[in-house]
Amino acid sequence: MLSKKDAQILLEKHISDPYHLLHAKMVALAMQEYAKRNNKNELVYYITGLLHDIDYIKGDTEPVNHGKDSAKLLKDLNYPSEIIYAIQAHVPHRTGIKPKNNLDFALIACDEISGLIYAYSLMRPNRFKNLKVKSLKKKFKDNNFAAKVDRELIKLGIEGLNCELSDHLQMLAEVFNQLD
Repeated sequence: MLSKKDAQILLEKHISDPYHLLHAKMVALAMQEYAKRNNKNELVYYITGLLHDIDYIKGDTEPVNHGKDSAKLLKDLNYPSEIIYAIQAHVPHRTGIKPKNNLDFALIACDEISGLIYAYSLMRPNRFKNLKVKSLKKKFKDNNFAAKVDRELIKLGIEGLNCELSDHLQMLAEVFNQLD
């Protein structure tokens, strides 16, 4: 049986870096909101977002087997195949696994952009409070800002969700407004 509590314990067993813990929470909250808006399983979406980078065990650099190591760990723990597939599909350049459904595309759409929004929050006195879509869109279009964020991957996710960038950013601004 899946639970947020067990997933959080698993995450904290493997990840100790404060940024990656916050990133996991951001993506989990965004995924949960996508599930809610699309009448999908909120728990599955939340846990997928929470555990998507669980193989970031050492440091800040992307692990060579990112997505593959996460999948192996979660498979060994009997996590649902849909969660494992989505986690592999969020890094198709590493795993060769292509996104195919709403869960997969939502994770792709929410992952990288959460990093961009986090970087932007560091520049603001109110951090995540009252984020404006216009400002977020401007940062998204500025390839020099948070340069490591893969904007093409984000676009793939958004297109797979049949969504507009502005609508995606509006939802994320609303979700992240609850963060400290």
